[in-house]
Amino acid sequence: MSDDRNNNTNKFLFIAGVITGAAATIYFNTPHGRKVRNAIVEKADEVKTNVSERANEFANTAKETGQSVLQGANRTIESVKDSARSALDSANSTIDSVKSRFINTVDDTADHIEDVAETKASQVKSGVKKAKTKLNSTT
Repeated sequence: MSDDRNNNTNKFLFIAGVITGAAATIYFNTPHGRKVRNAIVEKADEVKTNVSERANEFANTAKETGQSVLQGANRTIESVKDSARSALDSANSTIDSVKSRFINTVDDTADHIEDVAETKASQVKSGVKKAKTKLNSTT
């Protein structure tokens, strides 16, 4: 029974659609209907033009915004690169300074050790001389 009801509903809708379409065709072919049809076409063209203009404005705004963001990003990148170069230069300067102080400290320490070694060697020679002198005097 529900299939019969669905078939009847579908037939009714089909027939209603055919009648509506026929009525619209007849109406739009009358002088007043042609005016309405032309007004609809004009309004559709107007809407199309407005949508197209808005889309172009939006595209241009998006392009300008994108370019602005890209320029800002490039400036930021350059700033970071400059900061990195500055930090690297500072680090190299610090390394050179530490290296120079280390070399000077090693040189100073080597000179001191050499002086101490010469002093000790002189003291040993003096002690050996004294020991020889004592040995020779006792014999």
